[in-house]
Amino acid sequence: MRDYPYLLCLLLILWIFMACYLGLPHLKNRQNRIFLTMLTIYAGVLTLELIAHPIGMRVFPFPQRWIAVLNIAYRALFLPGMYCNFLFITNILRLNAERAPWKARFLRGLFVVAETLTLSSFLNGIVVHVRPDGSYKGPLYGVLAFCGLFYLILSLVMLTTCSSRLSAYERVSAWASQILLLCGLMIHIFFPVDMILSTAYLMSIIILYLAFQNPNLYMANRGNAFNVRAFRSVMDERLEKNSYRILAFALRDYIDMRGIYGGPQMDSGVSLIGNFLVKTYPEHQVFYLRSGRFVLLGPESMDCEQIRHELHERFQAPWVADDAELDLSIAIVQLEPDSGPDTVDRILNYLFLAFDNADEILSRPDGLMDADSIRLIDRQVDVKRSLDRCLERNEVEIFLQPLIDSRSRNLAGAEVLCRIRDEDGKLISPSIFVPIAEKNGCINLMGEQVLEKACQFVRDHNLEQIGLSWLNVNLSPIQCMKKDLSERFSTILEQYGVSTEIIHLEITEQSVMDISRLEQQIHVLQGFGFRFSLDDYGSGYSNLSRVKQYPFANIKLDMSIVWDYFRDKDVLLPTIVQAFKEMGFSITAEGIETAEMADTMSAIGCDYLQGYYFSKPLPTEEFVTKYTSLRQGA
Repeated sequence: MRDYPYLLCLLLILWIFMACYLGLPHLKNRQNRIFLTMLTIYAGVLTLELIAHPIGMRVFPFPQRWIAVLNIAYRALFLPGMYCNFLFITNILRLNAERAPWKARFLRGLFVVAETLTLSSFLNGIVVHVRPDGSYKGPLYGVLAFCGLFYLILSLVMLTTCSSRLSAYERVSAWASQILLLCGLMIHIFFPVDMILSTAYLMSIIILYLAFQNPNLYMANRGNAFNVRAFRSVMDERLEKNSYRILAFALRDYIDMRGIYGGPQMDSGVSLIGNFLVKTYPEHQVFYLRSGRFVLLGPESMDCEQIRHELHERFQAPWVADDAELDLSIAIVQLEPDSGPDTVDRILNYLFLAFDNADEILSRPDGLMDADSIRLIDRQVDVKRSLDRCLERNEVEIFLQPLIDSRSRNLAGAEVLCRIRDEDGKLISPSIFVPIAEKNGCINLMGEQVLEKACQFVRDHNLEQIGLSWLNVNLSPIQCMKKDLSERFSTILEQYGVSTEIIHLEITEQSVMDISRLEQQIHVLQGFGFRFSLDDYGSGYSNLSRVKQYPFANIKLDMSIVWDYFRDKDVLLPTIVQAFKEMGFSITAEGIETAEMADTMSAIGCDYLQGYYFSKPLPTEEFVTKYTSLRQGA
């Protein structure tokens, strides 16, 4: 009876543990069900051990049959516990049993046979046979130990071969839990020490809980919704059954709203929305995918139309957070199994792309992704894949579009334009892949590869023979944020022996919006000898005094302002050109498509002309051939 207090302590710890776990939010998925089954089985094992211990010590007189029933029930729970442990390891490694059905049937069959033999001991004592002398081992008692050991070893083999699917912390935790169980089982088999296996089992469960089942791992940091990791876990299982409905929505202009209302108030608002969803739709699972994006996941019977109506009604009223009223609007997306996505990554891509392009993709009033929406998203996914491939293999290409001297009509410079190709070798429009590169954070790498290709062109060609004096290389607003941009660019130029007098940097008017960052970046780049051109002037909030603050050598008039002038000629554009000329800037007019446009823009004072009237962007070798022959012909 000296072990009785220790056994009671283990059971109390387990009860407290189960009460806390069940009181917290948890996912409705296979992994959670397996873990709850493990807890239930272990609670049954400890309870039976607690009852059987005084009986086995003959503290109380009990009929022999009662003792046999307790022993058989106790050992009949041992194998389900080991089998559930094996299933848990299989689940965290994302090993789909459907891909190898015969293996799954064999493993289940082995469990069923061993468990049937154990339970049949009530009749024949083949596995457990309690005798008057206190012994309890039947002829096939070793079947239990063999099967338990088999499932444990199989778990360790799976961890050895598939542990790369886990993080370092998860790998260590999974290994520790299984080795603990293995040591406990081996000691129980060869050195029958009381409660060693029970202790090892409890420690294993706690380790698995901390690494894989802790609700904090799956909860979003706002409200009571689950996070992206939880969504992946649940959707993996739903995709196997192909039975689900997704109703997702995003707060429109989320970044702008954070700037207007402030971060703390928006965070409070997001928490309010999450709590509202969890309370209003308890039968569905609620996920928060960051940046104001929520997902409701339910069965095929989920009434999406009713929920959409209720959400729109609720967002008609403000959300009161920290005594501030947040007026928010949403874009809703509905996704069903037959929509096309067949992996969790594709589903997330579909949702994120739909929200990022809400005005273009979510054209339907019901928010349901139609065939056109799916095709558009598939196209963007393909473009992202092509972009990643080109950057990884350094297959980014550069095309050159000439900048023509307005007086002589000879070649003066050229703009370097980035191009990538899809799997079929077809060019992808920059209007499609550049925004994707900016959102995915690979615009910096793309910019460096473009600069390097431009420097290679300068090194490998006689610019004087072509008639080329300089190349303009575009600098995106995101690149302007890179702290080591000047060092990286100067290193590339030094590597190819190219002067900064030949490579000029074009900065879009959008970049000028962030004065402090841009001013610092330009100052550093100017110190390395780079010259600058302001691109797309007139496409945004044009401001003459702001432009004057920066050391631009050239101002490029956006094609929109040029075309507007020819649709309705007035004094505005000529006045702007003359103002810039008086400030010391040279002027380039973009979008020149006719001889009239070229003559007119030259007459009002533009120094350089660019557009399809002279040439579309050309591959480098085609550009060299064309302008070398023109120069020689002249």
